[in-house]
Amino acid sequence: MPSFARSAWANALHATTHRWTDPDHEPRQHAIEAADEADDYPFTEAHITFAVNQQMDAAVQASLHTVAQQPAGPDAMQVELAAHVPLYGLPLIAYLTLRGTHVYLADAPSERPVLHAILTAAQQALSVEAEHAPVQWSAPVPQSVPTAAMGSPSADALTTADYPCPEHPAWVVLDGNESADEREALAEDLLVYDGESPQHVDLIWAPEDLRPDAYLEALAHMRAAVPAHERIPGTLQMQQALLDAQDAPHAYAENLTFLFSKGAPDPQRGLHVRWTSYNALSEMTDVLHKADTPPESVRCRPAITKRVQRHLPDGVGVEPLGTLHRATWWPDAVRSLADALQQQEGPGAVAQ
Repeated sequence: MPSFARSAWANALHATTHRWTDPDHEPRQHAIEAADEADDYPFTEAHITFAVNQQMDAAVQASLHTVAQQPAGPDAMQVELAAHVPLYGLPLIAYLTLRGTHVYLADAPSERPVLHAILTAAQQALSVEAEHAPVQWSAPVPQSVPTAAMGSPSADALTTADYPCPEHPAWVVLDGNESADEREALAEDLLVYDGESPQHVDLIWAPEDLRPDAYLEALAHMRAAVPAHERIPGTLQMQQALLDAQDAPHAYAENLTFLFSKGAPDPQRGLHVRWTSYNALSEMTDVLHKADTPPESVRCRPAITKRVQRHLPDGVGVEPLGTLHRATWWPDAVRSLADALQQQEGPGAVAQ
């Protein structure tokens, strides 16, 4: 049995996240500023603020109390997070702890400063002794505790986890009729978190005769609102030089904060995004079936959703542009964990 009251923990999480929706809430301000000023933290203030806004708004609307009323889960679980996006893994941690599971995180608080700050604030609101707190940082893990790992399917941690919770990249399909707002939405999908999230854009499929100029302009506008971390130009410099040497068609920002390359549908890394031309969407279907890491979703403008869906296998959904980093509080990775626990321990579900 948990050494904390699950209903009280749901109250503490809800109250804390509600307070953190206020941009003027001092603990929130201090956490964002401290993370931004940390020398080895790879995200900017704009990235961190976006994550806090999105996650806190989603948490306030989430069914925390419903999950707290589900049957108890495992007594303890070690959680390994394979990405360092601000607040990454918070819904997974919340789900487990709401089911009465003590979560052990191997990462030091300095590695995930904003996540540590919000969880610490919630645990202080719970008024529980430190050794009984729902989340334990860098504490000795009890023997025989199962492991849940969340991140890209290629992450080493997922291969050995008892409960792998993979997050897949997304593909984008354009038809050339995207509005200015839809191009801005695409820019958000590409640039938020500098391509470091497991849920990033892997490929852009575009009609053979579509030029990228208007989309690149939208990216440049978005960069004004979401500046790249200072490390990004260095990571793209060698890739851009190689494309230049190969005389491969490509385009990039003057300050090298994003890079497009045109060619075969071979996913690149981070903010180097492959632009692949198509004459028919069936070409995308052929590649999908052969992909080592198939996308979890395809993003496009709503007007072509049905057309795109016809060319996708079951399990690959179609979502609007601009929603990649605005997921619901209970993402697919959490649902897969809930399903696994349900199979082993009886009823248990993430509420809608």
